[in-house]
Amino acid sequence: MGNYFSTVRNVAERFKIPFEYFLELIAGVRMDLNQIQYHTFEELKLYCYRVASTVGLMSIEIFGYRDPEIRKYAEDLGIALQLTNIMRDVGSDARVGRIYLPQNELHQFGVSAAELAEAHYGENFRRLMNFQSERAHYYYRRANSHLVETERLNMLVAEIMKNIYFALLQKIEAKRYAVLDQTIKLSTPSKFYIALATASKIRI
Repeated sequence: MGNYFSTVRNVAERFKIPFEYFLELIAGVRMDLNQIQYHTFEELKLYCYRVASTVGLMSIEIFGYRDPEIRKYAEDLGIALQLTNIMRDVGSDARVGRIYLPQNELHQFGVSAAELAEAHYGENFRRLMNFQSERAHYYYRRANSHLVETERLNMLVAEIMKNIYFALLQKIEAKRYAVLDQTIKLSTPSKFYIALATASKIRI
């Protein structure tokens, strides 16, 4: 374990990555181990920041950037990607007793944990998921608003990831949130096409 932390510290020093990002990521992993429910979106947002935004914030130090606005891009993109993951895995998570969707929103839309675990589809569930989808779209838009033109090439890898996950979100929506009894995925060719299309646009 000592060698592991020494390696992490060496990477952090080499790329000038604030060590606090690593500590936040560890805190997020601990949340995953100890917290199986989130009462409000603010609680869930903290989790998303810790397990996803911190990875983005570390990555941009490696990619390289000059405009500090990119840090906001990384934060918002991390939240958008994690929210997409959560929507995709609602059913499989619920079957093992883990529910990431905020409890107050489940109550607001009249959806129970048992209904999620038993793959009970209904109008309330679809309304709940549409609400989650709109939130994810909001964070994708926020990320886009922080991506300054001069940093697009530096953020190529992040943009590929963003576009793949956004396409996944759109597929989940097109299938009317049928995530309780299946895992909706993009095919490998689809991901490859998105990566090529993204690279082509950014490099022009």
